[in-house]
This record gives sequence, C-alpha cells and structure tokens, in this order.
Amino acid sequence: MLNCMKKLLWLILLVGCVNHPPIPSVTVVAGLDFSRYTARGFFFSPDPYSGPHDMKGLVTVRRYSSARYVDSLASWEYGPVGAQEALDSVYARSVAMGADAFVRTEFQPVELPATPTTPRLPGIQITGYAIKRRQ
Repeated sequence: MLNCMKKLLWLILLVGCVNHPPIPSVTVVAGLDFSRYTARGFFFSPDPYSGPHDMKGLVTVRRYSSARYVDSLASWEYGPVGAQEALDSVYARSVAMGADAFVRTEFQPVELPATPTTPRLPGIQITGYAIKRRQ
C-alpha cells in the first residue's frame, strides 16, 4: 500500500512539473454567401416551397477536405472542407435539371472513412430538392 502511494505521489509531482503553455482564445467565423445565386434569380431555402412549382429532383452533394502527411510532424494536415464549393455544386446540378430553386436544404457533417493509406476525411453533405417555381 505504501509503495502504491509513493508511485502516486511521484506521478502527481511529475504531472505538476510539466510546462503547459497557455492556450489563447480562438474565434472561428464561418458563413456561406448566397448572393451570387440570388443575383441570378435562384432561390435557396431550408423550408418547403409553398407556391406552385414543379419538382425537378433530389440533389445530394458531399465534399471532403484535402489532407497531406507532414513527415516532420508525423501527422496529417487537413485543408478546409469547402462548403461554398459544395453549395456551388448544388447550384450547378439544380440548374442542369432545369430548377430555379433549392428547398428543404439541409447541411450535415459527414466523414469519409480511413483506408490503409489515407486518414478519415471530414466533410459536409448538402441535400434538398431542386424545383422550378411557377410564376
């Protein structure tokens, strides 16, 4: 029992002596710009469209971050997921279907599973319905 307590005391002393640098505060601001689509008459909404419309299709886009292995750190370094680029893909696919709106828009985090040679990759999934509004 005394031997166990000595080991515990040494562990507490060692952990207490480790130099922990201060961690500064971090502010992360993210957003998506819909103005480029609105300027072209395209409508995005998280809600269903209540006016008359024709359903053009269901669209799902997934985009994953890039990654590169840094030998000096012995770890993977990840690039941004690129949510704006994913939204550009939703817009392009919807317009190709003849749509002028994308409704019931949902954003969800996703992950591409690791393989023997690559790490897991974080990503974003955007799903919704491409519609053509009737005037």
